[in-house]
Amino acid sequence: MGLIVAFLLVALSYLLGTLSFYEHKRILFNMGTLGVELVSIGLGIFAGSTLIHKEIELRTCQIVLTRPISRGTFLIGKWLGLVFFLGMISLGLNFMILFLGGDAFEKVSFVIIGLSVYFKAVLLMSLVFLCSLFLRPVLSALIGICIYLLGHAIEDIRFFLKRGMGEIPTLFEVFEKCVPRFDLFNWKSFYFLEKTFTHEQTFLMLSHFLSWIVFLVALSLLAWRKKDIG
Repeated sequence: MGLIVAFLLVALSYLLGTLSFYEHKRILFNMGTLGVELVSIGLGIFAGSTLIHKEIELRTCQIVLTRPISRGTFLIGKWLGLVFFLGMISLGLNFMILFLGGDAFEKVSFVIIGLSVYFKAVLLMSLVFLCSLFLRPVLSALIGICIYLLGHAIEDIRFFLKRGMGEIPTLFEVFEKCVPRFDLFNWKSFYFLEKTFTHEQTFLMLSHFLSWIVFLVALSLLAWRKKDIG
């Protein structure tokens, strides 16, 4: 279902973009990357929240773990499978946008923006993957959606707090450090496609997302090793 929505978004953006060459590029990119992000994150949250929970519920993981496979290897294998799955989805949809756009897009910027969307999806998948070790899939998915929304709204919340209270509460500053800063790397706009990203911007984006991903996977491994699976 998610893939159908993405294809429709890209197709619609291509049709609307026939108004003019510039509008064609802008609408195709904006709607296309929005579709890629929504589908990647939607699939990541759904798959991450259900995969391990289903393995535990159906006790299939017990059968696998009777073989000479460690718990850590089993968990990392499942996680890498989801990372690869999201990568193939993201690659396919971004390739379709490039195909429809022809030579209209600056390729390096397009790749960097595509990577930011992909790693955002992997981060959220890793979060709900961790939550699914303790919670039902619905609750894990809700946590993922809330973190996605909060991560994009931090700067807006900061602005309203400062405007209403005159200063930023210490509690909010602590909270800021506990949520991925999606707002800093929200590059799904044609404005960013037209500009050249510096090496520093690219490095900050990759280091921010990868550090969160490694942290979440490490917590998942620790929790999985201590979890009683019956």
